[in-house]
Amino acid sequence: MTIHRWLLPASWLYGLGVRLRNRLFDLGVLRSQSFPIPVISVGNLAVGGTGKTPHVEYLLRLLLPSWRTAVLSRGYRRKTSGFVMGTASSTAEDIGDEPMQIKEKFHEATVAVDANRCEGIRLLMSRTDAQVVVLDDAFQHRYVHPGLSIVLIEYERLKGDRLLPAGRLREPLSGMRRADIVMVTKCPDQLTAADIESAEHAVRRHSQQPVFFSATAYQDVIPVGKERHTPAAWEGNVLLITGIANPTPLRAEIERRGAKVTHLSFGDHHSFSEADIRHINEAFGTLPHPKMAVTTEKDAARLANIKGLDGDVAQALYQMPIRVRILKDAARFDQLVTDYVTTTLKR
Repeated sequence: MTIHRWLLPASWLYGLGVRLRNRLFDLGVLRSQSFPIPVISVGNLAVGGTGKTPHVEYLLRLLLPSWRTAVLSRGYRRKTSGFVMGTASSTAEDIGDEPMQIKEKFHEATVAVDANRCEGIRLLMSRTDAQVVVLDDAFQHRYVHPGLSIVLIEYERLKGDRLLPAGRLREPLSGMRRADIVMVTKCPDQLTAADIESAEHAVRRHSQQPVFFSATAYQDVIPVGKERHTPAAWEGNVLLITGIANPTPLRAEIERRGAKVTHLSFGDHHSFSEADIRHINEAFGTLPHPKMAVTTEKDAARLANIKGLDGDVAQALYQMPIRVRILKDAARFDQLVTDYVTTTLKR
């Protein structure tokens, strides 16, 4: 975790603005709107990389068997505006890479984007039969008052991150008190009792809400686009293509599986240019056989139909899905969510 200490004065000014805005909402000067259907917000305190989308997917797996569920996002870096509903023909340019990822994996879910979350919820209520709305990345969007708010904070960031621009925090850790549930994400697989006690103590300094812990579980790779066999082994060379906030754990996982990695790392939500595609083609061409190209689910949403990708690359391109695994009291977390939905729908 890098702290740019020379930017701490700017962080102090930024924090002043954040606290003032939150105070205006707390006093009712700026107003939040509630809705008659269950609205679950999944958000974070830091910029990028906390695992919001995998946690939204966890909720979809929990909710969809029983309730018609919609996901509403702002659709970061899409090339459309206003309210857009995801369809079978949607692209990442239409609705954004993460909503596109969700739409492809959960065909039964309604996926929509709108920067104005209040308007987006109203349109979902009027145009669809959704019973539950999950808001993706909405913790700071206080114009909506969700019935259940889940805030994510990375395990490592509990140890001393700072506000933007010196650190990666969007708001102080004290913002956790607005949430109904705190989820500590990207935990080591083997958390000791001492680790849990220390993390809970760090959270309890700011919030008395229920605290849960999750870890990232990497799945077997699957082809991007065309149907192909999943490789039986990871021996050989991998061109890793990422446009995410923190690709280090993914690279380490691929190396752990026995591959030699050449990594092309781009910024979070990167829009691949013609020059980028040429660079990918050239880098893959120089790798000796056996070889494959691997990317993230989010990046696959943008690379699947991109122009200029060599046929050899396209045929060897795979994505590595991830899921979150709740390490402690998963049944209790599930029960808190389903009890909220059940109770709200009975009103």
